[in-house]
Amino acid sequence: MKILVTGINGRFGIAIARLAAERGHEIIGVSRRGWPDSQPLPPGVTSLKLDTADISAMTELMQGCEGFIHTSGLHGSHLKTHSLGDFLDINVTQVGRLLTAAHSAGLKRICLSSTLQVHCGYTQRASGTMILEESLPPRGDTAYSISKRTMEVLGEEMARAYGLSIISLRLGAFGYLDDDALGPKLLNLAISTTDAARAAYLAVENSGFQGEAVIIAPASPFRQPDLAEGLLNPEAVVERYYPGAGAILQREGLPVTAAQFSSVCSIRRARLLLGWEPQLTFESWLRIKGWTGALPEAGCH
Repeated sequence: MKILVTGINGRFGIAIARLAAERGHEIIGVSRRGWPDSQPLPPGVTSLKLDTADISAMTELMQGCEGFIHTSGLHGSHLKTHSLGDFLDINVTQVGRLLTAAHSAGLKRICLSSTLQVHCGYTQRASGTMILEESLPPRGDTAYSISKRTMEVLGEEMARAYGLSIISLRLGAFGYLDDDALGPKLLNLAISTTDAARAAYLAVENSGFQGEAVIIAPASPFRQPDLAEGLLNPEAVVERYYPGAGAILQREGLPVTAAQFSSVCSIRRARLLLGWEPQLTFESWLRIKGWTGALPEAGCH
């Protein structure tokens, strides 16, 4: 499959490029700065310097492509330098132009990069605990998350109006730390860059989506009572589910904290629609570090 990827020089774009050969796809990557000089270009990947605002050039590139993964735009790191209007212009209006271009080029399989931060208005509630799932009405709390939620709605409407297969990935945090340093962050909001890239590929390898938003985050064994207890005694809850994990976390200098219990995610929709399952989990991370225990039979949601 020939796939057009924007933001190829960013964390997400680079992760997608690195999986191109493994997935058997040809990637046409675009970004304003081009591929980083410090990294070899993976096989099967072509990198072009191009501003996605150049709709004429983007439309031409879309010809012959079967999939489109859009990762570029303004992110949380731009909150101090850009206004809400800037976020809406780039993350919504420009996306609308790209989706219109895709429709005119006959490109139907589209993955939009959203964020788990559309739920941040819940995760920071005074009550503290929440199991996040797509059925909860989004509640953004920054220009970034508001723009991404608006983009999701645009994707849903354009999927319906133009018959496009569009899906928005509400991605957890990734790319900020090496996998080895994630540790307890894999309990609630962090995923590996490879797992994020796999979700993007699944979004365009499959079709028939209707603008759905899908949470891409860690699987969690915790239930609501565990979250409430974890705010007060996080070590005890982790030890109950992962006996012996405390010693490993202490050895690695990565203590579990109450932050791992302010919210966890349900990934049922990602499993159902995409067949996605994170490969790097807290359990697999522990096993890399020598853990030999077993999870309770209830499993993860």
